[in-house]
Amino acid sequence: FKAADGKVYFDVNDFDESILAPVTRDLIRLLASILVARKTLDIDRSESLELCHEFLQTYCQTLAEGKAQAFDRESAKGMVDQLLEKLEGRSQQDFLDSRTVFEGKARRLRLDGKKTLAVDAKQRSEVKAAMAVFANQQAELEPLEMLDVARRIAGTGSLGIERFVILVEDEGSADKNRLLDLKESLPSSLPSTVAQPQWESQAHRIVAVQQRLRASELTLLSPLSLQGRSFVLRELQPSEDRVVLDECKKFSQVEGVIRSLAKVVAAGHLRGSEWRSSAPKADLLAFATRQGWQQTLIEVAQDCASQVKSDWRDFAAAFDEGLMA
Repeated sequence: FKAADGKVYFDVNDFDESILAPVTRDLIRLLASILVARKTLDIDRSESLELCHEFLQTYCQTLAEGKAQAFDRESAKGMVDQLLEKLEGRSQQDFLDSRTVFEGKARRLRLDGKKTLAVDAKQRSEVKAAMAVFANQQAELEPLEMLDVARRIAGTGSLGIERFVILVEDEGSADKNRLLDLKESLPSSLPSTVAQPQWESQAHRIVAVQQRLRASELTLLSPLSLQGRSFVLRELQPSEDRVVLDECKKFSQVEGVIRSLAKVVAAGHLRGSEWRSSAPKADLLAFATRQGWQQTLIEVAQDCASQVKSDWRDFAAAFDEGLMA
């Protein structure tokens, strides 16, 4: 993603489910993902387990070093560096043009009926009022004026959640226009026995954790209230800006990406230490050098992967029988 400082970074993207919990939650989920993706990556079971060990080894090494590295063009390697190079060379103007059309001399959002849908008059009025309040609170920024708004569909995880793409006039951006993403914030679906920090709203939780754990901040990232509901506002980022693992031609390329992911996760955990009741950094460093837990985590991840595959088979069978209509 391109950050507020103008540089491109490789980092965690989604903080909607963020909670205070043991760091092993993140590790198990990622390990399970590697195992579930085995067929997609065209690797055998032994190779997927090798990737799991590679991930944990790199994670522990990074954690033990105690340095939260940022992944930009200077530090990234392999496919991650190739991705950042592509982003660095892309024009904000081209991205704006791909999402908008001209009506006379005025830009309007492109409505494709699938990812971008029309809003009704009530929704337009509510979003415009919320954006006006936000703009008035940002004294250090150039004035923002909403030009257009549309409903946005982006991924299965967002289904049923109010989400909008907003075209605003912004003197400091390409062609004096900018695209913003406004997404409803719901409580995390992840259970936890740990007492959680108190947040002003779910959007404040998501924004605060993101600001703490990422190496650099997104443009205009802010909590926003819309008719008493909690939303996160940020600059719209292209959804295709990611490393596509099944395009890897060599196993070594997959290994390189997995090592990068391990460093990103470790860096996030280090930045989150000693904040909002989270563990002190010294505890994380001790955890990194402790022996024995890594194999246990891989075994738990294998159980999780088996459960995911079983759930998918049940879902697919129900869908084929017409039970999901």
